[in-house]
Amino acid sequence: MPSMLLLCLVLLLFALMFGRWWHLLSEWVPPRLRTAAGLCFALLPLAMLGNFLLPQDQVVLRTVLAAVAALWMFGCSLFLPVWILWELSRIVKRVAAWRERRKGRLPVNVWRNPDLRYGRAALALLVFAGLAAFAYVECDWSHEVREYEFHTGKNPERPLRIAFFSDLHFDALYHPGRTERLVEEIEAFGPDVVLFGGDLADVDSALVSARGLGDAFARLRPPLGIWATTGNHEAYLPRRELMPAWAEKRGWTWLRDSTACLEGKLCVTGRLDPNVAAVEGLARAGIEGLRPAGADTLLPWIVLDHQPQLGQREAVEAGADLVLSGHTHDGQTFPWNLVVRLIYENPHGALVHGDGKHRGMAVTSSGFGRWGFPFRLGTSPEIVFVTLR
Repeated sequence: MPSMLLLCLVLLLFALMFGRWWHLLSEWVPPRLRTAAGLCFALLPLAMLGNFLLPQDQVVLRTVLAAVAALWMFGCSLFLPVWILWELSRIVKRVAAWRERRKGRLPVNVWRNPDLRYGRAALALLVFAGLAAFAYVECDWSHEVREYEFHTGKNPERPLRIAFFSDLHFDALYHPGRTERLVEEIEAFGPDVVLFGGDLADVDSALVSARGLGDAFARLRPPLGIWATTGNHEAYLPRRELMPAWAEKRGWTWLRDSTACLEGKLCVTGRLDPNVAAVEGLARAGIEGLRPAGADTLLPWIVLDHQPQLGQREAVEAGADLVLSGHTHDGQTFPWNLVVRLIYENPHGALVHGDGKHRGMAVTSSGFGRWGFPFRLGTSPEIVFVTLR
């Protein structure tokens, strides 16, 4: 129920925001162009459907439509806080105007001077372009490396080095160089095992292969392998059938509500995302049934669970030493990085759960990719390196 109320509130805010956006657009656009501008404005969201409706071989057109959709979505994301501040300023100005009238003076509103409307439009476009350029560089040409260390109390023969990344979200605008940088960072770290936390792609494998988005993964050969779990985007067609097979050809092994114990050094569990389970008519297995058994209980136990709210604390209580999640993107852009802190116990970073009997660390990554648009404001893409002792 709280989630539904929050969704209704967000939808209401967006409806009011779009009304204000159209009001501004009709003011800034010359009268003879308003009909055409209004039609374009109304049709912009349809560009989002390009990746799904066009044939797979239309790579260029799908890329153009994806760029249009990305700018539209980013504009919506930015305009929401601007609109809220705008409405607050209007309230302040109305109060000030009311006080001026009580004093017998006629208030002057310079901002609404019609002679300045095109200047205001140019200023707004300039600010948006600057923010978009900065957010694009921050998203697609930079990343952070988060390093954590945790003592499991299980005394492995030597420290175990784990590389974790999540939420790649390959799409028509994804640059192959990002995967190259990801693989270079992992190779420099020299992990024992590489783990992926779900949400591999938002397009089909034909486009991923045509763009060479994941070719660099073929170079990764960690001693204990590359293990992956499903995210909610693995549930969406046509990717549901194609992308896991694409990854398996590059050496990945998917864990779907299953546990693998690796050469007597550690155990890894991948939990099936509920969206995948629902699409396939399955029930998500309980964590107790996925625990290592016998002598393997003495090994460090890592759980991959894409959505952090579903079972980080539960997994630690069941005996997991490390729980790795993604999904949140840390909000991806302002102000959503603040909103996710109201929704999730651990929207980003590390928390230690448990008591004196058993303690485990839960890590939520902001993801190495992005969803919807190649922009980040107030958050950074990241790779997570964990050393277990």
